[in-house]
Amino acid sequence: MDWWSAAIVVLGIPLILSACGSGGNSEDGGRIYARHCASCHGETGTGDGPTARLTGITPANLQEAVREKSKTELLGTMARGRQAMPAFGQILSDAEREAVYQYLRTLPEQKTPTASRGLDPTGAQGRR
Repeated sequence: MDWWSAAIVVLGIPLILSACGSGGNSEDGGRIYARHCASCHGETGTGDGPTARLTGITPANLQEAVREKSKTELLGTMARGRQAMPAFGQILSDAEREAVYQYLRTLPEQKTPTASRGLDPTGAQGRR
């Protein structure tokens, strides 16, 4: 191998690695989340998915988890599973789990709506 070929290989490695990114983006993560996570954790990550409601399990609120736990903890839980949550270490690649983590960081914080005085929980005018 001449010096020119060696230089191309050495300079090309960072370009290849940067094209791979840090393991995915939030858009990819959203698709993966919808397929593997939303049935239990819900569309917004608050733990209110249809499977959770049917089975009576209480999945983690991922909006809180992403604020309170480290990236390493969350990626580890995705890989190993926890309680009723299956391990995704053999189902999703490291890059896919990273993409899900990136997606979780984009979830807006949901607050439980509270009823105002004079309004019932449906928003209709209440009687006084």
